[in-house]
Amino acid sequence: MKYLVSMVTVLWIFTLTSAQEVDCETDSYLFEHEHLATESLCIPENAERIAVLDPFTFEFAVALDVPIVATPQIYIEQFTTNFPSYSDAFDAVNDTSIPLNLESLLTANVDIILCRRSACEDSFEQLAQVAPTVMFDNESASDWRESSRFYAEVLGIDDTLVDVEATFDARLTMLAEELEATFGEQAPSISVLRVRPGQLRFYFEDSSAGIIWSSVGFTSPETQVEIIQSSIDRLGDARLANISTEQIPLVDADYVFVFATDGLTDGDGLAYLEETRANPLWQALTAVQDEQLYIVGNYWFSSGYIAAHAIVDDLFTFVLDSDVIAISPNPFNMSNNENSEESP
Repeated sequence: MKYLVSMVTVLWIFTLTSAQEVDCETDSYLFEHEHLATESLCIPENAERIAVLDPFTFEFAVALDVPIVATPQIYIEQFTTNFPSYSDAFDAVNDTSIPLNLESLLTANVDIILCRRSACEDSFEQLAQVAPTVMFDNESASDWRESSRFYAEVLGIDDTLVDVEATFDARLTMLAEELEATFGEQAPSISVLRVRPGQLRFYFEDSSAGIIWSSVGFTSPETQVEIIQSSIDRLGDARLANISTEQIPLVDADYVFVFATDGLTDGDGLAYLEETRANPLWQALTAVQDEQLYIVGNYWFSSGYIAAHAIVDDLFTFVLDSDVIAISPNPFNMSNNENSEESP
């Protein structure tokens, strides 16, 4: 018994000593979190100059009005292509490029660097010499809501995020209620397809967009059961799967949403989409015949509250044929549907 008490005392003293060894500077504090991808670290209490080095964290920062001073220009370009009203919001932001331009990052004089582990773990040592670097230990793109909570805690803007979450959840609730009122207990099936040069890729319930449409009642068509199971076997969840052009019939559902992303050349994603649309198997899809297949913006591939609201807009508009602005306004005042189209 004395030995046990002695060991407990030693462990307590060791833990206390270890905690005391971390001595953060004035106006900084020790940050610890279950989703922190590194050891605990000292971060500034009131960071005002923030670098964001992955597209998911970038969208979080924009949605919560976080002052971005450095980020890769490509993230700005991709974002403003989908949401052009933000085009003038990033004129003073330093382009850190991909791969990382360390000189540009140093010039930005940042207080803190935010990024997801998958984007920054290889350059962490360099980044940490520039400024405290806080990495979210991400699993997949579908954890964007959890990463938003993580970064809100890092920056001390939890209350702001609570409001953002509440507004989004209220729109989801209204969408679910409208779907049930229109279709009863069995909501329509939905199919989401990404087209990029030479590749057709399904996104299922556990993808970043899938957690939105599945949460309000949409389901995947029964014809996709086997290919969804292949995703579960490979990835551990129903996230994504590639298909061949011969498998285009699997795309069919009550409603189909398709978006294109480029490869190495601007416009080649859309070119392959047009090639795919000319395929007789595509033309034979029931969703095409019923004019319930829609070409939408590639914000369906993004992860964050701004993209999520745009997806909700599309579901209101195309499935429910609703005046989404009047029924459930988008708080980011984006009108993305004007760039979407029904697809023959």
